[in-house]
Amino acid sequence: MAEPQVDISVGWTITFGTSAFSAQIVDVKPPALTREKEDTSHQGTTTARTSIPVDLRDNGDMSMLIHYRPGVEPPINEDPETITMAAPSGTTLAFTGYAVEFDPQEATLNQKMTARLTVAVSGTIDVQPEGSAGGGSFTV
Repeated sequence: MAEPQVDISVGWTITFGTSAFSAQIVDVKPPALTREKEDTSHQGTTTARTSIPVDLRDNGDMSMLIHYRPGVEPPINEDPETITMAAPSGTTLAFTGYAVEFDPQEATLNQKMTARLTVAVSGTIDVQPEGSAGGGSFTV
């Protein structure tokens, strides 16, 4: 029987390499990979516009809700650094990135405090699948 192509979202972690900031993640939205297109339509084009893909893609931003403790904040004013995220399956994502938004949420009486953290991905994302021990890694 084939292994299901699904995972349960329990166990995500994030660690910043230089500043050593880490956080307990409540929810995470991985980056959307986008690729721009260049319009190639001209005066002789008929029926529909034409385009070609540009060479470089944008690996986007990653947004997450984290547990918040006043005084413990991400390196929002620091240079890009290596960020490693571990998925529930054991797969790791490593990339150069930096915090672009840190937004503490409403502190409700007798409830845990959270903050929204957005991290920009600069360049490629190195993906190390669970149990690959270096042999099955790939870059996006």
